[in-house]
Amino acid sequence: MRARAALAAAGLALLTALAGAAPAVAAEPALTVAEESVRAGDKLSFALRGWPAGTVHAELCGNEAARGSTDCATSAAVQFYVPATGNASGRLTVVAPPVACPCVLRVTTLGAAPTTRTAPVALKGVKVEAAVETVAPARLRVADLAVVSTGGRAALLGWSDEMVVRVALRNEGTVAVTDATMHLLTGRPGAADEIVPAPQLGVIAPGQAREYLLRVPVKAPVFGTYEINGEVRTAGGTVAFVAEAESYPWALVAVPGLLLLLALFRVVLRRPGAAE
Repeated sequence: MRARAALAAAGLALLTALAGAAPAVAAEPALTVAEESVRAGDKLSFALRGWPAGTVHAELCGNEAARGSTDCATSAAVQFYVPATGNASGRLTVVAPPVACPCVLRVTTLGAAPTTRTAPVALKGVKVEAAVETVAPARLRVADLAVVSTGGRAALLGWSDEMVVRVALRNEGTVAVTDATMHLLTGRPGAADEIVPAPQLGVIAPGQAREYLLRVPVKAPVFGTYEINGEVRTAGGTVAFVAEAESYPWALVAVPGLLLLLALFRVVLRRPGAAE
């Protein structure tokens, strides 16, 4: 009996160890909202669980966000960073979307492989209609991308400054693009996570190319290579671009070097016979 009990205990211990050693199944990204119903002007709280680390973009949308940003109140959108734990919470001010409900909160990661989740929101005072999934055949591409400036005098001294990037977007479709939104991140190469205010893109007519100057702030100390990641989202898809720029505080090296040369020159002039 004792032998059987010992054997059973050993088997249970082995099963427990194997269960503990089994790899954990990664949780699917989840989005939940705190308020069951809201009105325009209220605060809507939400939570993220199991999300990939990175910056996320949250906005309230009508039409179940079937057509992307076209259906969303982009002016009231919020962005924040999700840490490596994958858990975060956010809050935004409720603004009625430009189209009728069914309304949802849509949260999307900004990056090469975006993750998107939606959660239903009951928005009082906004009419409800059947969702429409028509997507305009917009076709944007990046026609030109160049770093115009890597900073002024402040950057030469290593102080906070801004870089200027020029990007041109061309509409190769047959209809005007009216819903495009741009999202920008900057930082060191491979670690760009600082949100940069992006310009309003306006209307881009078929066949038209429009240029935009992106002013990207750089915090002190300014030194080395920086990366600017951009995404342009439309109902028809997403266009991404990446620009790299280098900036070094040359004045911090040149000025001391010049002063040293002047000092050496004065020493040479003071040597006996130097003036002969």
